[in-house]
Amino acid sequence: MNQDRLLVVLVPGWPPQDAEGLEPVIKNLIDFTPGVSLINPGRIALLTLGPSRYFGGENSLAEKVKTSVSKIVKRPVNVGIADGLFAATLAAKQNRTILKGKNPEFLYTMPVGVLPNSEVAGLLMKLGIKTLGLFAKLDRKAVLERLGTGGMWCHMLACGNDPTLITTNSSDELAKYLEIDPPIEDFDRVTFLAKQLGNELIETLEMKGLCTTTIELELGFEDGSNSKKLWHNELPFTALDIADRTRWQLNFIQPVSSLSSININVISSCVTGLFQDSLFTSFNSKSQAIEKALKKVEGIIGGNAIKIPSYLPSRNLEDSIQFKRFGETHNLENMDFPWPGKLPAPLPAAYYHNPTVIKVLDENGEKVLITSRALCKNTPSTVSIKNGPLFKVKDWCGPWPREERWWDIERWKRKLLIQVLLENEMVCLLSLFKEEWHLEAIYD
Repeated sequence: MNQDRLLVVLVPGWPPQDAEGLEPVIKNLIDFTPGVSLINPGRIALLTLGPSRYFGGENSLAEKVKTSVSKIVKRPVNVGIADGLFAATLAAKQNRTILKGKNPEFLYTMPVGVLPNSEVAGLLMKLGIKTLGLFAKLDRKAVLERLGTGGMWCHMLACGNDPTLITTNSSDELAKYLEIDPPIEDFDRVTFLAKQLGNELIETLEMKGLCTTTIELELGFEDGSNSKKLWHNELPFTALDIADRTRWQLNFIQPVSSLSSININVISSCVTGLFQDSLFTSFNSKSQAIEKALKKVEGIIGGNAIKIPSYLPSRNLEDSIQFKRFGETHNLENMDFPWPGKLPAPLPAAYYHNPTVIKVLDENGEKVLITSRALCKNTPSTVSIKNGPLFKVKDWCGPWPREERWWDIERWKRKLLIQVLLENEMVCLLSLFKEEWHLEAIYD
């Protein structure tokens, strides 16, 4: 199966948490081929070998898929074809079909920022290695010693050698089955059990020196029905990845019967022994230790109990700072928009979900006002937070307007923002909303 080429569909701007919203797309693509897999919300992959022959070639298949999916999601989509998921995803961003065996040439000028491992990409940038072509030229042994298995995986991608193509024959030994007695209906409990079963599978694979990027997940129900889906992943599957796919699959089918079994089959396995960590160095040993400790805590207090703050691209701070489940990743590639009016970097260190009402006064003690053209009528001189003492303003900039939903009279909202440096060296983000000043955030 891994010798087949992949077609990837990208749906720009698709919400990163809305996997079930793509159910109509998945059902439609199954008409092209049964080998359809949701990689993450907004990105879908399907095998091309059979359908490309039936529809008269890969380019013809790509056009038919693009037209079909666009009609369903009611927006333009991108489609690309290449050898392996990584290259096919990049090809989709350009609406291209990469000829078989031409991955290295296609990837050569790509920036290292497209790599699926942001830690590796960040370190490469610091080292002055800015393109995949330069990265591919590095000696494999040097990459292994400096970056560990994560770096070696990315190096193989940069060379155009998708690790998912290096496969061994899977067997029943690499499958995990769990019978649930009594059957359960709670989705959270199901995903927690799937995560535990996924941990067992990953440990079994690691003991054999293997990892997997393609699995088949089968869910059995008390009424005798079952749901079977194929899932791909750009990096080796983790237990959390398997739990996510289980939740997505349940959301797709909306079962009316209780779940009675979970069966995970490894469709393709990759030999991780080809790039084992060196004995004395590991690029992410600290993060691995933290992750291991958090997994133990989660096992004690229950699934989805640990939340970690994360940043999502957005116009507003209140939408940008969100809490995600431990280990969960967001599909940021579909949210990479200009976001006019967004707060420029760096982000504040502290943000208030319920901004505090404050006083912003001029040198005469009068409230600072801003015109409809976003110009200050008077200059900010002092600020009082929570009716506390007045702090002198050493410097300030702004204002700049931020309008939301201007097309909807009932939901329209307009804020005017300024940044101030106070005499106590505190840097604050202030907003004027409905004729009242608020403390939005504080910078370090």
